[in-house]
Amino acid sequence: MNLFSKLLGALLLILFSAATQAQNYYICDTGDDANDGKSESKPFKTHTKAMATFNKMFAGDSILYCRGGKFYADTHIRTINTRCGASNVCTIADYGSAEKTKPIIYGVGEIPFNFQNGGDSKPDGGYVLKNLDLIAIEPSDAGIMLYNEVNDLVVDNFHIEGFNIGFYSAGANKSSSSNRKNDRIVLKNSTIINNKRQGWLGGCNDCLIENNHFENNGNLPVYDHNIYIDSPAKEQSFYNQGITIRNNTLTKANIVNGKCSGVSLVVHGIIKDLVIDNNLIKEEAGKVTTDCWGIGVDPGNKLDESFVNVKITNNKLINVGNTGIGCASCVNVLISNNTIIDEGDILRSGISVPNKKSEDSIKSKNVVIENNKIILNHDLGYGINLGGSNPFEVRNNNISTNVAKNRSNCFMLTDANKDINVSNNNCGTHTEVSIIDQIETNPPVEPEPPPSDVVEDVEVVEVEPVDELVASEPSAGPAESDDTENQIVDTELVNENTDVVTNPTDNVQTPSTGNAGNDGSPNDFTTTQPPVSKVANTVTNGSKISVNEQQAYDDGSTSLTNNKPRNAAGGSSSGGGSSKSKTSSTSDNDLAVTDDVISYTTPVTSVDTSTSAMSVESEQMDISNGLPKTDTESSKYSVKVKDVIEASRNDVEITDVTQCRAYAAGKCLMK
Repeated sequence: MNLFSKLLGALLLILFSAATQAQNYYICDTGDDANDGKSESKPFKTHTKAMATFNKMFAGDSILYCRGGKFYADTHIRTINTRCGASNVCTIADYGSAEKTKPIIYGVGEIPFNFQNGGDSKPDGGYVLKNLDLIAIEPSDAGIMLYNEVNDLVVDNFHIEGFNIGFYSAGANKSSSSNRKNDRIVLKNSTIINNKRQGWLGGCNDCLIENNHFENNGNLPVYDHNIYIDSPAKEQSFYNQGITIRNNTLTKANIVNGKCSGVSLVVHGIIKDLVIDNNLIKEEAGKVTTDCWGIGVDPGNKLDESFVNVKITNNKLINVGNTGIGCASCVNVLISNNTIIDEGDILRSGISVPNKKSEDSIKSKNVVIENNKIILNHDLGYGINLGGSNPFEVRNNNISTNVAKNRSNCFMLTDANKDINVSNNNCGTHTEVSIIDQIETNPPVEPEPPPSDVVEDVEVVEVEPVDELVASEPSAGPAESDDTENQIVDTELVNENTDVVTNPTDNVQTPSTGNAGNDGSPNDFTTTQPPVSKVANTVTNGSKISVNEQQAYDDGSTSLTNNKPRNAAGGSSSGGGSSKSKTSSTSDNDLAVTDDVISYTTPVTSVDTSTSAMSVESEQMDISNGLPKTDTESSKYSVKVKDVIEASRNDVEITDVTQCRAYAAGKCLMK
């Protein structure tokens, strides 16, 4: 073997060893940047040194911050390492005693993790980030930012708070060879709270947002959101696909003056293969404005937008304003097994397709709406609102309206959906809705507070709820910057197309000749009602619906089932509206307190499309199983599951069931 071969072999061995023997680099606030950082006894000290080391290390290497440590992102530095990849990732994580708090990286005017390269778009990635807290103590653009095509990134168990944008999946500069998209991005098991504009902003391909808690993100009415999916590049040929948003909790979206003032989960742009599944979107009853929607998948910027292959399933939406789930310019859509409940009287529409008067060039079609449960109280509310250019399929939905609000309807059917058959849906009434035993999913993690010499400028002001009846269309948030090789520093607002949601009427809607007011209020409508017999006062003991959140949220269903379902009128109803003709019907209110949930059925009314007479009967609802039922208000009980569990630990052996608050399986569960 000649000398050249020996040298080449030695070089390859060195390179192979460097690539296969992963090196950990340790960072601790008790360390020194003059150390080599290769052992816990000689750690680096600063976040700046950590990121500079990350950019130079080999695939498989790791940057590890000591638990209990505090670090400061106070230097502008881009994070990029083209040696890393999906098959041999580079890791940023923690080390040390599990009894200590997670490492905290404070944003001091800079982005702690700024993944972007300069110049034309070119891919990098293969990064795993886990078990860190990011908290901005001076104005900072984002906690985590992706720009110029970052791929194969996993962010797990992060706390991101106080930034302009929590997680920003941004766009890219021009490219002659790559797709300019952030591919295979995962954000999971994390808490994103108190960010000034958006919790999540941007788009990606084949990405997952899962098991996160989003709370109190946004402060600009209409424009800010907990989750804002949007096309990073405002180009007609640019689209994102394969986005899944599931098992997240979203609450306190865009709080302004104590009220939710923006859509909690909004999707704009050109999107394909979108899944929104099993999320809990919850607001405090009455503390919402009409801009506080639950889920909005619809056009909102200057593109000709569309949403193809959309699944919105198994979500729970509690006390949102105006519209629960809205979709426009949506093709091949399944909206199924969602639960939408409004304790107050803000929700106008449970599900609305299309939710805008004017869709973009792509019109909603191939839409299936099935097996949803909707409870609303607004006097002008409707469970499902359908219009547009193409007929949809609507089946097996369970809708309940407030019996005292006689102008509400289960359905509002117009345009191409004017005469569709909705007779196989259940439509009932109730007198009151209350949610008991509230259970918080994915509660936010409380990070260690910043140093005592730092004052956080985070304040949420709560005021008494005020009825808001003006319906307005929510809009988009900040846009991406133009294509330059410089870092994105500022975000700008893009005005969305705002439309006004029209008011539902009693039974048949007919637009009046007047125009909408300049203040954005909806058009007036005249109402044509069928003859109604005066037997409506046969409502004796109005039903109260008490929704147990553990059942409604955790097992993917609720027991809001009607033993004797009523078939909603459709097809032949005049004017395309939903008939409110009713015949009397009663049902037993079976109630049982089990180990986990309170199940119940509600009284319902039935529709007979052959007559316009209306008669309503309902029975008293008592949630104290095993106790004698009476007709007095004082006999009604409200038993919370957590109380039953707590009481089960005590000695409650009594023989007189009248002394028992919860009685089941032959024994007293709670005095």
